[in-house]
Amino acid sequence: MIDSTVFRPVGAPPPGYPYAQAINSYGIINMLNRPRVVNADGSISTIRSISIEESATFLGKKLTLHILIPTVHDDGYIMTNAEAIKYYKKTGRHLGTFATKKDINRYAVMLHDMEQARINGEEYEQPFSSPDQTAIYDAITSFRVSYGLSAGAEISVDFADFQGNMFKNNYFQIGQQYFYRNAPFQMASVEVGQGEGEYWNVRCKLRTWQQQQMKEDLHPEVLKSANGFEFAQKVAQNYGLGFVGEEVKGKQQQIKVKAKNNKESVWDVLQRAAGDNQYYCFIADGNLFFCSPKFLLGNWGIDEVPIFGKMFKYIPIIYPTPETEKRFLVMGLPEMKSSFDSPKEGEGSAQLWRDNATQIRAGMTVYVKNMGAYDGGYIISSVEYAEGEPEPISISFSTVEKLAPEDQKKVDEKVSEITVISGSGGT
Repeated sequence: MIDSTVFRPVGAPPPGYPYAQAINSYGIINMLNRPRVVNADGSISTIRSISIEESATFLGKKLTLHILIPTVHDDGYIMTNAEAIKYYKKTGRHLGTFATKKDINRYAVMLHDMEQARINGEEYEQPFSSPDQTAIYDAITSFRVSYGLSAGAEISVDFADFQGNMFKNNYFQIGQQYFYRNAPFQMASVEVGQGEGEYWNVRCKLRTWQQQQMKEDLHPEVLKSANGFEFAQKVAQNYGLGFVGEEVKGKQQQIKVKAKNNKESVWDVLQRAAGDNQYYCFIADGNLFFCSPKFLLGNWGIDEVPIFGKMFKYIPIIYPTPETEKRFLVMGLPEMKSSFDSPKEGEGSAQLWRDNATQIRAGMTVYVKNMGAYDGGYIISSVEYAEGEPEPISISFSTVEKLAPEDQKKVDEKVSEITVISGSGGT
């Protein structure tokens, strides 16, 4: 079942939050299951919020964010303001972010009143009416999520729209923003076709909001950089992403970007810079990755073991899965492939039970066991699953040599071509 806790339009509040007319982002704390602290006067606190400020840079502009945070700890005790701020910086958990002090103060009162009504078992009357989006959840027939090494997360949603009523009323607009599990996405494309009977089939594809914005930004020359690594760093900072990158020393090849009549987007230049280095550039879990397959191997996973003085991180893929492995249950024999001509260029795929596997991302490392000659480390190249369905998670993975066969020798010798971004006149 898909509901507003999983997928919702920007502007629609998550459960337990009042609707706000002026808000940057709603909170990511579950308001329906807050601990209750009994105060000295007998009153009950579940959030006891304070506001803080943080500086941010968005599309080259410096902004001040006003952030609402609780002083009631998740474990059920009151924190000092300093402790609450420290806890927020550690976890990122907040009750909403706002552009002005006036907006955050008004919302703090609304949220307090809504919580008080919930504690007292009363109904809360919202000052503003939230747009009715419930119809979209009843109309969803398919909701698929995928992660890859060449982009970021992508979502494909199918709707059964009776006589096209939702489509005609602008429910599906290119550019419209949504949250999927509190991560921002943007509508990238909409297709309409004949469904069953009087129903229209509406298929919407969404990309991570940052990736879509990069695709629309045709001014990469603004981010003047000495090389592709530096350019990727600046892009990550500009779009509020963390950065995981690999700086490579070696021969440089300058690739200029036109300052006039340019048709390349920021995303295009990122992918071109990555391709010149035999790197992959993708977005996952709030980070922009710009690095080689070799760099990725063993750098991202759930488990870790020391190898040659370095911690090797991975997801275990063991078939048959032993009873002691409670997290990643492999649903059947993994499919593995290699060839006589290129024995090191191996690849495979597996189906995992979904309980914990939804946290797996492209770019992570899997370590295959009990598969004889196929045992070893692989990089996940894709992850796919159906949201809201009791289906396993499908993952595909490849060796470093398979992902970058032509430049494996160059990577090993740390020789590469580094993109230089600079503005130049165009005709």
